[in-house]
Amino acid sequence: MVRIPTAKDIERELYTEAEIQQKVAELGAQISVDYSDKRIHVITILKGADAFANDLVHKISLNIPLSRDYMILSHFKDEFAPSGKVNLLLDLKYGIKGRDVLVVEDIVDSGHTLNYLVNSLLLPREPNSVRVCSFLNKPTKRVKEFKHLKIDYLGFDIEDAFVVGYGLDYRQYCRNWPFIAVLKEEFYKK
Repeated sequence: MVRIPTAKDIERELYTEAEIQQKVAELGAQISVDYSDKRIHVITILKGADAFANDLVHKISLNIPLSRDYMILSHFKDEFAPSGKVNLLLDLKYGIKGRDVLVVEDIVDSGHTLNYLVNSLLLPREPNSVRVCSFLNKPTKRVKEFKHLKIDYLGFDIEDAFVVGYGLDYRQYCRNWPFIAVLKEEFYKK
């Protein structure tokens, strides 16, 4: 039986709903400046980045033509153990050749998934450009061969902790929490 996290399982709240929405507004404003003379094709990496991407696109200037598509990739064989291989579970519906692509991610940690996504899946399709916007980044988790990976637009750098909320999950739960929280280790280690 899957244990479902509740408020009592939160070790601490990292970012409040207000702090998150402020950061999303800042990112949307910067993206609007950077893409003021372009069209954006936003690729949301599901499921974790869905909440962030939906809020973000509403903060990008209405004067910028914006289209969207979705991908699902997995680097995990279960909730907590990386498999060592990235699997493409849902591919793009639309072509990206010649387009300015903005990838929206929930979190970048080891770098395996982002590296595979950009270098193996997107760049061979010949987009005009690829930029990455990630809500969270765990720089201490980045493996050596992916230290070079660039996040063009970043919400927050965070510590190496198990975080949930605002799209990030624990066994598909907590995605609807409007804040980012660290779960107590004893909850997910049981």
